[in-house]
Amino acid sequence: MEYYNQIEAISDLDNIFNEEDKFMIIASDGVWEYLSNDSVMEILAKDYEAGLSAIEAADIVIMDDNIKSNF
Repeated sequence: MEYYNQIEAISDLDNIFNEEDKFMIIASDGVWEYLSNDSVMEILAKDYEAGLSAIEAADIVIMDDNIKSNF
């Protein structure tokens, strides 16, 4: 039986960012299954404006009641 690598190191994200972008969200199904894009953006935008670090903002997202109630 042959196995093939399903993960590529080649980015599909070329030229999608512009000078107005503040951050990029990379999350697993553990977030997207329970929170919408808008919900995550609302949480992170507020945290970004408050000056929180990316790690602090990520902690707040994963502590959201919609995610916590499913684990």
